[in-house]
Amino acid sequence: MKIAILGLSGSGKSTLAKQLGSFYRAPVLHLDAVHFLPGWVERVPGEEEQLVTSFLDTHSSWVMDGNYTKTCYARRLEEADQIIVLAFNRFLCLWRVIRRWWANRGAVRDSSAPGCMEKIDAEFVWWVLYQGRTPARIAGYRQIARQYPEKFILIQNPRQLARFLSSGSYSQ
Repeated sequence: MKIAILGLSGSGKSTLAKQLGSFYRAPVLHLDAVHFLPGWVERVPGEEEQLVTSFLDTHSSWVMDGNYTKTCYARRLEEADQIIVLAFNRFLCLWRVIRRWWANRGAVRDSSAPGCMEKIDAEFVWWVLYQGRTPARIAGYRQIARQYPEKFILIQNPRQLARFLSSGSYSQ
């Protein structure tokens, strides 16, 4: 099984990736951990592409979370058996980001790059509420749904996510 998880910041992409990776016994790649070096420094251009390409080339099944449209995006979508988009409302996402920060303050989450401490600031709050959910981004998700209707799953709230997870089959 190959699963690409996309979605809005704070919607639970990394948590879902861990759950599905465990269920399928598949390696999980968190693109936040690939994209950044310790201290939230972006990698040299092209380096993350090389890392993700290597991961895709060496695994017959995988779960990958993160948007990063410049990092093997078309290949991830094409090869995925399922494309899951988490699109929760902005205030729930903000609440989840604050809760995540509180639970992990002063620590590094396992879905982040080594040395990248959990943080929250005004710029990130703005991203969660507005900048990360532009009409263009939402249109991009709609385009994926049109291009891959047979493998596209849209989850818009925690109830739908719970229903998806409780199905046990993880198929639509």
